[in-house]
Amino acid sequence: MQKIWHKLSFLGVNDTLPIYTQKILVLLNRIALSTFIFSTFTYWAHLPIQGWALFATSMLPAWGLTLLITVIYLYLNAKGMIVAARFVLVVAGFGLLYALEIFFILTSGWDINGFYSLRSFKLLYIILAVIAFGFKERRNMLALLLPLLLIFLFQDYLFIALGASPEQLSYEAASYINNKIVFYVWAAFVLALFIFLLQINDTFEKKITSQNQVLNEQQNELITQNEELYQQREEIAAQRDYAESLYQQLQKKDHFLTQSLQYAQTIQKIILPEAKTLQGAFAQYFVIYLPKDIVSGDFYWFFQTPQYTYLAVADCTGHGVAGAFMTLITKGFLDSIVAKNQVECPANILNQLHDEIQNGLRQSETNNQDGLTIGLIRIEKIGKQAYELVFAGSKQNLYLFDNQELIVFKGERNSIGGMLKEKRDFQTQIMQIKSGQRVYMSTDGFFDTPNPQRKALSEARFKEILQACQSDSLPKQSQFLLEQLQAHQKTAELRDDVAVVGVELV
Repeated sequence: MQKIWHKLSFLGVNDTLPIYTQKILVLLNRIALSTFIFSTFTYWAHLPIQGWALFATSMLPAWGLTLLITVIYLYLNAKGMIVAARFVLVVAGFGLLYALEIFFILTSGWDINGFYSLRSFKLLYIILAVIAFGFKERRNMLALLLPLLLIFLFQDYLFIALGASPEQLSYEAASYINNKIVFYVWAAFVLALFIFLLQINDTFEKKITSQNQVLNEQQNELITQNEELYQQREEIAAQRDYAESLYQQLQKKDHFLTQSLQYAQTIQKIILPEAKTLQGAFAQYFVIYLPKDIVSGDFYWFFQTPQYTYLAVADCTGHGVAGAFMTLITKGFLDSIVAKNQVECPANILNQLHDEIQNGLRQSETNNQDGLTIGLIRIEKIGKQAYELVFAGSKQNLYLFDNQELIVFKGERNSIGGMLKEKRDFQTQIMQIKSGQRVYMSTDGFFDTPNPQRKALSEARFKEILQACQSDSLPKQSQFLLEQLQAHQKTAELRDDVAVVGVELV
């Protein structure tokens, strides 16, 4: 029963209707159902008292009309004809009450208390007309209310025309109403009270509507913000995808460049002297060769003739690919100057190398300032255990140990290459050395290696390290130099390429 009651209560109600109309429909559905249920019990309760014959001619038709009105009302609601349904409910109910009064008049079955009861019910239907539409549907409400009020106010004349006497219509006869004015005042008061309540409800509805409008605006604003956030998220996702795509492209390019640099490193190693060549020329040797970026701008060079042995350590401008190209160019020039041009003096070799760099790179035309620093020695055996060592240097020094004493031969302050106005004129330094003496050359990359506080290791520290390990073999010295370099460097990156060469004469 509860499900049936709920279903009939919400008959014709749907979400497309305004909230106010939905509430009115639910209320009217329940009033119609309650009225039908109440009238059913009321009418059928007379059956035992009146007997079937009287009941069939009085109460049964009234109950049948009530049933018909209720069914028509519910049917129209179910079909969505909600305005027509409300008119039928009020007009048919109101008209049914008049039909009963007319029936009583014509059959002379007049009962003054019943008369007033019917009149009170008619007043309720007038109020129901206001409920059915309310002030939000004023036109429909007035179209229904005004005719009902006019009929109600002038109904006495209708009843007199049908045969009722003025005495029967006198309100003094009623035990609970003393006069006609009091009755209408009471009716007007009830109607005014209900109208007042409706106005309060209307005000409340407006307030709720206003609040709902504010909430809707806020909701719309939130929806807009959410859409903007969604759009921003989509843009961020697109940018992320684009960044990932670029990252993948960069990874591929980085992989390709790394492979290219590794191949270039292989090529660069070819220009460096082979280990067996150095082993055959010296009693001991070591090479520390640390490129900053796979390929290096530093290199060491070795060349041997029947009379002389040449060894150089050079630091070309820049590092990485640019420096590596300079090493190839410089190595080619050195080979040409010594082997082809047969220049023997280290100073003259450096002077001619300077000219070759200037001409080869067309520095007078391009204002190119690339060049190099270099330390170059020439060793000549002049006795069983005696050698003549000739040194020429461009911003590089030669480190020689004689009886555990470190001797430093300083190079010139001029570099090789570049367009400085003053003429380059490198000088040689000649010394006599014995078998077993050790000679070292280094680029400035070793000295300039920073620690995490960006403090360079320095040349003075390099000399201290060499002094500290002179009693060791050259391979052990190489290991000690690397350990000291790493202890100083720690997590810092190399600042430049590193090349250090140490040899011991046979």
